[in-house]
Amino acid sequence: MTHIHNSARGRAAFAPLAALACGALAVPLQKGCASVPVVTRPWSPPPASADDRVGVCPIISALSTTPHLVLEGEGGLDDVVLPVASFLVRAGGNLFLVDAGVAAAERRALPAGAADLVMGFAYSPAASVAAQLAGAGIRSAQLAAVLLTHAHLDHAGELEDLPGVPVVLSEPEAQSLGALPAPVRDFSTGRAAAAWQLLAARMRVVRFPEGPLAAVDILPGGAMSLRFTPGHTPGSMSVVVSSAGGTEVMLGDAALSARHVRDLVKKGPGGRVLDADPELAWRTVNRLHAWMDGHPDWRLRAAHDEQAVRERFRFRACARDLLR
Repeated sequence: MTHIHNSARGRAAFAPLAALACGALAVPLQKGCASVPVVTRPWSPPPASADDRVGVCPIISALSTTPHLVLEGEGGLDDVVLPVASFLVRAGGNLFLVDAGVAAAERRALPAGAADLVMGFAYSPAASVAAQLAGAGIRSAQLAAVLLTHAHLDHAGELEDLPGVPVVLSEPEAQSLGALPAPVRDFSTGRAAAAWQLLAARMRVVRFPEGPLAAVDILPGGAMSLRFTPGHTPGSMSVVVSSAGGTEVMLGDAALSARHVRDLVKKGPGGRVLDADPELAWRTVNRLHAWMDGHPDWRLRAAHDEQAVRERFRFRACARDLLR
């Protein structure tokens, strides 16, 4: 199925909607209606070294709560605590950051306090991705790239705090930033057009081949690869790392938890409303389920999996072991 986000025809289809949405806004808010440049520069992965050490360290930068019923469509109204997880990955002698945390309140495109009210994030600057990296002695210059599973405000929020690091996203995701109506883009990404324009020089795209769960290798032999997992956003992708110690799959928001993939659990209304294409998102979960079949040892890491909350204070120790 062709997504209208992924084609010139689709981008043209968005134009009248964007104009209508922007025209309906009061004049003081129309400054957010500028367009975002569509990034087309392809990403070239850094050369791999002979260093064969591989590891993944979760970084929990914020927490959110939502009822089980809203999240999964079952389980009642008891709240579940969800993390906002990024991941530091060592592979091929390089360090990669998968996702970049929550946008600081003062940089969000929403009015002051609105993002916290709507999204329910419990966030502290001391727990930010940038602060935790610095606390582990890791400088931005040591990162080969930030690999964005998608561009939402709780995954791309701290890009400005990681100066000079290349920002890698799928080509359909980059296209969608230029095609979405500005109010939708500003709300979902936490950035107005001017902020994205400042980041454009650092942004690079990955072009996936056709086919379900299409893959692009970062390291030879599939030791590290990207998989196209759209639905939550038009260009969502996942990051896969494999070694003798096992395979880890960083899903972003392709699924809300490992259980959603393993047991084919559908998102509840609170999850589906945040998907750009809920039907495609469900097909992606089914494809992931089929791909994982026969690999019970693979570790699935969803960005908001409640099981990851237990790793909230373990990053520094994990990073110390990773960098030895």
